[in-house]
Amino acid sequence: MLTKKLCITCKEIKPASAFYLNNKNKGILFSSCKECTANQRKANAFSVNKSKREWDRRNPEKSRKAKRAHFEKNREKYAALARKYAKDHPEWKREQWRKRQMKKKGVGGYHTPAQFELVKKQQKQKCYYCGETKRLVRDHVHPISKGGSDSISNIVAACYQCNGLKNNRMMDDFVALVLSRTHSCSPSVVAFALRFKQENPLLFWQEQLKAEDAEPLFSQGIAGKVGS
Repeated sequence: MLTKKLCITCKEIKPASAFYLNNKNKGILFSSCKECTANQRKANAFSVNKSKREWDRRNPEKSRKAKRAHFEKNREKYAALARKYAKDHPEWKREQWRKRQMKKKGVGGYHTPAQFELVKKQQKQKCYYCGETKRLVRDHVHPISKGGSDSISNIVAACYQCNGLKNNRMMDDFVALVLSRTHSCSPSVVAFALRFKQENPLLFWQEQLKAEDAEPLFSQGIAGKVGS
């Protein structure tokens, strides 16, 4: 049994364990050691990947079968990696759960966490309804239970209290509820309701943000959804 071998790349004599076993020729070791093989793959990664992509494009059926066979052969390995990633990235796990729930409910549209962060930034980390700086959550202006989408054009950032108060109400119904409970609602929420009822919702939204980088969201139709 071969215990040592000369690497043709680095010209060093290394133990047999430092070489990959050639699966096509049982018992035969590769000419280059693992370290040199890894360096060569890294150096040629772009051209190798390009060639592989071209082969996948020319042979879609064979490519699918090969990928499926590879996955089945390494199912446990990929499952372990997925569990580890989910554990290390709880925010990703929450987002995947949210996506599944939206799909299960048949809700159209989708927005990324980065887009929601932009909304919060443009609201200056303040609740859209009461204007206070609190922990913010997504609020669907047009409730998804009433046909609203999950696209960023239907999202504002609201505090827990305001989000719970609005619940699944349309904006007009929410404003009417606040104005009927002026004695129990926060003065800032009442002020929002009065202003919303009296002024153009689009102008109100623009004034709320007062940010130069708000234009990208306006172009996506956020303001047009408010109050619809």
